[in-house]
Amino acid sequence: MVVPLVRAVPGTKVLLFGPQALGLDAESASQLRQTLLSTPGLSWLLDTIAELPGHWESLAKTVPSLQPLPGAELLQDLANWLKTGHFSQASFPLPNVLLTPLVVVTHLAQYLKFLELIQPDSPEGRDLHASLQRDAETLGLCSGLLSAAALSCSADQVQLQHYGAVAVRLAMMVGALVDAQDVSVDGHGGSKSFSVAWNSPESGVQMTEILKGFPQVRNLPTLGPGWPESLETD
Repeated sequence: MVVPLVRAVPGTKVLLFGPQALGLDAESASQLRQTLLSTPGLSWLLDTIAELPGHWESLAKTVPSLQPLPGAELLQDLANWLKTGHFSQASFPLPNVLLTPLVVVTHLAQYLKFLELIQPDSPEGRDLHASLQRDAETLGLCSGLLSAAALSCSADQVQLQHYGAVAVRLAMMVGALVDAQDVSVDGHGGSKSFSVAWNSPESGVQMTEILKGFPQVRNLPTLGPGWPESLETD
């Protein structure tokens, strides 16, 4: 989701791109598909998705851990879904190799729609992205970092299409790596990520005591002169 925020500095906007949309369901995907198909200015996103299967072979050769995944078949299923509205290989919740690029596609589609909404009277042919970039900043959380980077690197809409396509491909790669980790044979099964913060050493001690009640948590933090940098869960 793209959320426009007005900063304290007059005239400057902050565009915040949200994290992975784990709740993406068939209805949400159908709405995205309809938006892509009915909006001429988003045709380049359709082309980007259609090209994803062609990148799988070289990606799997470069990253051998991806080879057990049926990535080519899943990505082709995604491309076919744009035409038919139905998945034959994948099901909801979608694997990350499909979900993560769809999240970035959603961000970019929403952003381009947002440009039209805030500049309804712009003359035909005006570069709406270039007009906004002069007084806007972008931030991204999790998968949204890819979308934010695409916008930040783009001075105009031609560059936005180029870097936006790069962001979608990177999202596919990131999603594939997550899926590969989840199906790995290390005995730990699927992975989940949690963020924990505390504002005092006492709160950190309390958190550690709570985590001791969960045997699947490894590498419990040790609070002392050096605070913990990370912890792992099975």
